[in-house]
Amino acid sequence: MRIGQKLRQAITSSFIEVRLDEEHAVPTIIVAPPPAQEAVYTPEPVVVLEQLPEPEPDPLTPPDLSAALKEDGSLNDNTIYSGVFLSAVPFNAEQAVEVLVGMPYGVTARGRCETMKQAISVVTTDPCSAGHLVVSDAAQKMVALNQYLTRNRGELKAFRRNVAEEMERLHERLNGLRVMVDETNANYQALEEAGRVRVDNLTGVIAFFDEFQAYLRLEEDSVSGQGDGELPAYLRDDTAMKLLGVTKEKEVA
Repeated sequence: MRIGQKLRQAITSSFIEVRLDEEHAVPTIIVAPPPAQEAVYTPEPVVVLEQLPEPEPDPLTPPDLSAALKEDGSLNDNTIYSGVFLSAVPFNAEQAVEVLVGMPYGVTARGRCETMKQAISVVTTDPCSAGHLVVSDAAQKMVALNQYLTRNRGELKAFRRNVAEEMERLHERLNGLRVMVDETNANYQALEEAGRVRVDNLTGVIAFFDEFQAYLRLEEDSVSGQGDGELPAYLRDDTAMKLLGVTKEKEVA
């Protein structure tokens, strides 16, 4: 065997035969899905409404007294006694007033008492207790009415005082406006007079420079020899005297 063949066999036997078509198993890696993120609750911003300051009451607003009166001019008890706790009574003071007012003229004291007893007996069998409750009811209502009148009297005085102060301010304002108008009128009259003087002066300037330009042209003509040296009619003294209506007096021989 030749040496070349032996070398080829030795080289071939020293290598590990590898099959090209053999498939190597690739390990499968299972990747766990990422944990689902929980929805983060974001609280909505709380909108705080800015509280507007309450408007101050108008000091020139009169107190509302119409609610305390009915259309017939009598007192409106619901308004007057609205803030007062009144005890419930079987026979109240207003009912007693109606009974007393409805009695005929000249009835005796006994007759009035009998009439009142009969009216009370309609609602209760204890006229003595009802009489005490009527007196208490009348006293409570007198106090409530006096408090209502006192409160409204104070509001009325404050209203009248505010109106008087406002009228005084308006009076001062009116006087100030009158003075302002008088001063403005005087200033305008002075301005108008100064403007009239200025217009007269400017008119004089225009008239003068008309004459001045004619004078310059006359000088130019004299220098150039084109003029005869005689002044034009509008520059001669006799023309001015004629325009002014002045005539020369004749000399007496």
